[in-house]
Amino acid sequence: MNRRRIVLYIGGIILGLWLGFVGSTVSYRLQHSPQDFVMTTSGELGQTPVLTLSGKPHFDEHSTPGTRSLAVDRSGQGREITEKSPVVLSLTAFHVTARATPEEHGRTLIVNFATPNALSRFYSDVIGQREGSRLIVTEPESEYSAVVSVIDILPTSLPQEHAAIPAHDGMPAVDIVSGIPTITAGGGPVSELVYNSVITGKGAQIGENDAVVVNYVLADANGQVRENTWQQGKPALLNMPEVFPGLRDALLDARVGSRIVVAIPSRLAQGGGDRALVVDILAAAPAAAD
Repeated sequence: MNRRRIVLYIGGIILGLWLGFVGSTVSYRLQHSPQDFVMTTSGELGQTPVLTLSGKPHFDEHSTPGTRSLAVDRSGQGREITEKSPVVLSLTAFHVTARATPEEHGRTLIVNFATPNALSRFYSDVIGQREGSRLIVTEPESEYSAVVSVIDILPTSLPQEHAAIPAHDGMPAVDIVSGIPTITAGGGPVSELVYNSVITGKGAQIGENDAVVVNYVLADANGQVRENTWQQGKPALLNMPEVFPGLRDALLDARVGSRIVVAIPSRLAQGGGDRALVVDILAAAPAAAD
């Protein structure tokens, strides 16, 4: 009888210890399980976004370098991006860890045709999306760290139109043909730099060292077109310090979303005579740090 009591007593102790261990393990897991982790952004499309984290950063515990996920943070209503179509991207990279706020690693403008070579690892993320969208691409490094890329798909043309502009005082005649600004006549000799906004944008102002995405048509004083990005099929990416003086002065402090008409005397142009331009400003980003 005594032996039976002893066995039951020992068994009870073992059972109690086991239940205590299980209970403490479950409690630990509940207390230390990751909260729902959500990433959101704020800020205007085409400007440097703010990445906000809710909950403790926690990625798939089986994630390995090379895996990735895509989330559509904002759905655009513009033109759909198809293979080989022109595309303008504003790409901001962040490093996300469990121990610190997201660390931004700069913003880059990408202007090209939508091909695997041009867009590299982001090609499949961008194809099928629409202009005006913002994407969040997450590439885990470990369970608690990742590289996060915020991709804004920007318009490749301005939606607004305006009345025809007659030629005067060196300024060219401009009309809208199939939605595209067209220089229809030259304005004659240009004595001084003149520029006017026919559409005033509401985006960021252009700085003296910015990278700027533009569509433009450039003509001589007689209206003969010399360059036309609309005909080339995609916008141009200009670095402000490298732009010739007359155009640089006209772009400085203008806002993204603007259309400007410019008359430039030969001394402030590329040489070879007076020049006239119509320029659509589509995007801008600060110069990359050295």
